[in-house]
Amino acid sequence: MPKHEVMSLHSHRNIIGFTMIEMMVAVLLGLILTTAFIQVLVNNQSGYQTQSEYVVLQENARFVEYFMNKSVHMAGYRTPPADNSYTIYPGVDSVFSTTTPFLQGSNGASQAQSDTLTIRYQGNADNTVTDCLNVAIGANVTATNVIAINSGNQLTCRSQNPSAATTDSTQVLLDGVESMQLLFGEDTDGDGSVDRFVTADNPNLQVSRVVCIKVGLLLRTTNNLNTLSNTNTYNVLGATVTPTTDRRLRQNFNFTIQLRNIPRYNNA
Repeated sequence: MPKHEVMSLHSHRNIIGFTMIEMMVAVLLGLILTTAFIQVLVNNQSGYQTQSEYVVLQENARFVEYFMNKSVHMAGYRTPPADNSYTIYPGVDSVFSTTTPFLQGSNGASQAQSDTLTIRYQGNADNTVTDCLNVAIGANVTATNVIAINSGNQLTCRSQNPSAATTDSTQVLLDGVESMQLLFGEDTDGDGSVDRFVTADNPNLQVSRVVCIKVGLLLRTTNNLNTLSNTNTYNVLGATVTPTTDRRLRQNFNFTIQLRNIPRYNNA
């Protein structure tokens, strides 16, 4: 074989394939790219889950606000006269007494514990007025709804409805409610506007002067999402709440509800 052909063959062999170092570099680069790709997927998944949980928190807050508005708006409602003559509409004091008022609150045993809200109102003849469990209340029948947070951080409503088949029943409405705090807005000078907000245990609170209720909530996600434990404390309408240390997301929500069925010019 001619010498130039032998040299050409050796040269061809020298440029075929990869060296061990080249292969190791290629494998390393592949691992780096794969790791980066996996990290992007994990981050995207974590971001999607966090965003989804925030959306659920917002939806839960809207549900509680809707439910509380609907319930509080019914406080003090009285069965209309049969002839619909509102000149003889039954007075508040003729239906609700000082021991069973149309609106009543109680503070938690400690500042961090949730408050309780009790609402009383009557039904009507066509059964369109219902309690918090959506059971009809008959005419001239007074039902009592008690809204509270149980030990499992669940929003509950206890209905005491003489018109229902089960006259005393409690139902869980929502999970993940760690605190509910209430402030009662009083009109102290009779002009229809709020002059002060006080807690339920204020000795000078007069239910007949309450025109609105301010509600503060601390809601949490169902799942642990944060990489670090959440050790934050939260101010819920002036109450300092320190939840159990975990990795859940939490958020405060506040709203105010106007009372509708109590005449401001007269308590009768």
